Amino acid sequence: MSTLIPFAINRESGELCGVEDVPRGRSCNCVCPSCGQSVVARRGEKVEWHFAHDSRAEVVAEKECDLSFESVCAQMLRQMLLSLKNEPLALPDYIGTVELVRNGKPFEKLTWITRASNPVVSEYKEFSIPYTLIAAIQNHELLLDITHRERVAISLDDYPGKVSGHLEFDVSDYLSSLEIKGPRGITYKAAMRRWVTEEVLAKRWLNHKRKERKLDKLREELNESLDNEIAHSKNMLHEQRRISRNANNSIGAHRHQRVSPPKVPSDKYTHEAMRRRVQEEERKEKESRRRLLEGEWPNTQSYCPVCKYKLVAQKCSSCSPNEYTRTMCHDCGGARTVKTCLNCGVSAKK
Repeated sequence: MSTLIPFAINRESGELCGVEDVPRGRSCNCVCPSCGQSVVARRGEKVEWHFAHDSRAEVVAEKECDLSFESVCAQMLRQMLLSLKNEPLALPDYIGTVELVRNGKPFEKLTWITRASNPVVSEYKEFSIPYTLIAAIQNHELLLDITHRERVAISLDDYPGKVSGHLEFDVSDYLSSLEIKGPRGITYKAAMRRWVTEEVLAKRWLNHKRKERKLDKLREELNESLDNEIAHSKNMLHEQRRISRNANNSIGAHRHQRVSPPKVPSDKYTHEAMRRRVQEEERKEKESRRRLLEGEWPNTQSYCPVCKYKLVAQKCSSCSPNEYTRTMCHDCGGARTVKTCLNCGVSAKK
């Protein structure tokens, strides 16, 4: 037999009730909603409050209890909704999707059908099909389906009237995410009431009156956007081909032009002449270094005025290759960079 029952039937009222609604123990005066055997209300300190079959009951059920936890919760949710009046109903977001295929490539775009809201429901009315209710919201009506593993939602074709939307309450999904934490935590009845008025978990839109209009508009926008992209790609391709043709024509025209013979290098650009120039520059550089370090250049100091260490020789940034003083270059005679000491880093001064 099942030992944990979330809700039981009160013998006096004939309705489902929670453990918090009746006295604890056998004085709860309740029976199991499945087999009809007497139950006890357990409100202990270690596990969540629940009902359990009374093992000392005078009358024992004739059949074995096949209680479905989800089915009992669905019954309680239906009873609770029918008793609510002028209470808010938490509605989830509804997002629609349009998918198209162009040239073998899939395209997808999303849009809002309706956003989450908390409208006030004046009353809930019962429909001829069990666990299907109608919620009256101002001048609109919503079709509500309570589902679980043993029951699926109905089709709108089974409803003769006109509704603004079709909403599903999935009890199985909600109970799988619900945590009842001991006696001081929330009870199953309080959790289900909070689910109705505050939470959108395990609630799904099956249909909405604005769905077709929104999706048709989104489909037109997606088609238009794809057409524009294809047209833009074609224009870019034509432009690239035009540029390529013009380039090819230009190359062909140049091929027919007379080509001048290569110029014969003069004597000053021959290998031997360039070698002599390099040797002459190296000789001048060595001579400039020597004259600098020996103090032969005017307005220069070959030693640091602080530490008396020889100055660093730097090349001219203008004429290159030789500048070995901060005031005068051997080749161009101009002032360039400031000389610094290798030892202490102090700049040389006049």
